[in-house]
Amino acid sequence: MSYFSLFFLFLGYIATAINDGPGCLLLRCPDASCSAAVCHDLINNVASKEDKEKYDRHFLRSYIECNKKVRMVEVSSIKILII
Repeated sequence: MSYFSLFFLFLGYIATAINDGPGCLLLRCPDASCSAAVCHDLINNVASKEDKEKYDRHFLRSYIECNKKVRMVEVSSIKILII
């Protein structure tokens, strides 16, 4: 399989995972023999701008849910994190 085929395969795999929800934060290589995690840098390099924004929202929401001392407050349509 060529590099470009792999690139487009990964692009579709990542886009689908991001659109499916926060499970994209635990994404693994699509090759069954590989268990490597898909890192944030790879997502930034191959995902569309829209998908990167969705991924970042999932990431931020996950951070807020895992850290009880952090909460998000919306003031005049601006979201602010309070620690």
